[in-house]
Amino acid sequence: MSDYDPAEEGAHTDFAGRMAYGDYLRLDRILGAQKPLTDAHDEMLFVIQHQVSELWMRLAIHEIAAARRSLAQDRAEPALKMLARVSRIFEQLNNAWDVLRTMTPSEYTRFRSQLGQSSGFQSLQYRQIEYMLGNRNAAMLRPHAHVAESSAKLEEELATPSLYDEALRFADRHGVPMPPRSSPATSARPTASTRASWKPGAWSTNPPTPIGGSTSWPRSWWTSRTTSAAGASTTSPPWSASSASSAAPAAPGA
Repeated sequence: MSDYDPAEEGAHTDFAGRMAYGDYLRLDRILGAQKPLTDAHDEMLFVIQHQVSELWMRLAIHEIAAARRSLAQDRAEPALKMLARVSRIFEQLNNAWDVLRTMTPSEYTRFRSQLGQSSGFQSLQYRQIEYMLGNRNAAMLRPHAHVAESSAKLEEELATPSLYDEALRFADRHGVPMPPRSSPATSARPTASTRASWKPGAWSTNPPTPIGGSTSWPRSWWTSRTTSAAGASTTSPPWSASSASSAAPAAPGA
């Protein structure tokens, strides 16, 4: 056993009345937020995977919002730096599914029934990111209509120029010809697969792909959404029951 004493090198070891690591990060709240509904061993993996994804999306929203403001103020350099960070965040989101892929379909079914109709398709932050980048399908408000605060937040986003709109305006101000701007909210109809994912039991017919499965969500998907910011598809999140992702079943509702 080592006899190393950090206090001998001047390190603080008494944090009574001082800001400590756990205090700053509020780890008591974060580490106390995992509440599996069953005794299935793999449910903890499932919960943490999706909670971590939501944290990364929280940061992505923070960066995208700041990049949008910077472009509106003709400050391209900080906007590009922020968007480069968003691209790395999306890479993290994609790569994280390698861990969830270690859970087999049979292991997932041990706790799936306890999740009810909840699905990653209902992620408010995912929808915010779509709307912020320019994929503005107003029909996608429906899964959030039951929560007034969430619905209001998305309606506010639809009334705000997207990152894509601001990029077009920036280019226009600097004499670069660009295509017409998008409208605040499109009326595009959802695809058949999207509509199907709203129906009860969507998860039960879409178990996670077994380890070594042949399908996978394109690694470039997230990155392309940040760089083009103009996608008009109604594709579900990579972790949604209706997506083609090999990485995961859907997540509990946010």
